[in-house]
Amino acid sequence: MGVVIDRTWETWEDTTSGGGSVSTNASYTLETSGGIGDQAYKRLTKVVKAGQTFRFRVEARLLSTSGDTDTDAGIFIDYPSETSLVAEQRIDSFEWKSYELVYTVKEDHTPASESMSIVCGIVTDSGGSAEFREPRMEAIEGVDNVSVWASGTVTIDVAGNVVLEERSPTNGVFAYSYAAPDLKITVAGIDAKTGIDPVPVAYMTTAAPDSYLCKAPSKVTGGTNGQFNIKIFDVSTGAYLVGNPSADTTVYFEVKY
Repeated sequence: MGVVIDRTWETWEDTTSGGGSVSTNASYTLETSGGIGDQAYKRLTKVVKAGQTFRFRVEARLLSTSGDTDTDAGIFIDYPSETSLVAEQRIDSFEWKSYELVYTVKEDHTPASESMSIVCGIVTDSGGSAEFREPRMEAIEGVDNVSVWASGTVTIDVAGNVVLEERSPTNGVFAYSYAAPDLKITVAGIDAKTGIDPVPVAYMTTAAPDSYLCKAPSKVTGGTNGQFNIKIFDVSTGAYLVGNPSADTTVYFEVKY
């Protein structure tokens, strides 16, 4: 992930409760308002990598104050497995200013179950109202690193029995099955709001007939869990397998993002 800019706020999720309100005008300026105990904010959730450092910047100004700068609207970073917000900065001016937060993802981060969220607006200990515009997030370290979401080797024997040896950094594979010519893999899904598309790749290992090839799709599909089918092709017949392989066959796969 390089720079993420969504000045329209369309990929951000609204959260309101009590008397809180969230709106965006034709100029893509976000306004949030509420009282202490209310919620009124936009949230952007992103899949992140262990050790990666992010910078979030936005222009903002107060429209009204809670009466205490420590409880006015602000920008926040939420890492759900932590018991509280991991970074915050309150809006402290009625004039437009640039605000910034920097956060480094913990080294024991678990990508299958943990994500990071940027929040703009009124959280439960905040009050008043504020405007925000031109949100921008960038990964300032580890941008070029490719992460493995799930990986493993699957062996299919001549009787059609299937055995998985998972090699994922975490338990990223939820299910697997074989019905010729498809080897179906189910992995942990990624919320569509993150804007990240995991890409599966697959290779035949040496433990397979020389004439066998495998083909992976261009992306993972599915809802909460992601799915993709690896198809096995036999060059000697010019067709996909219609039954069990002629010899024990092992496929290595990865899902990268």
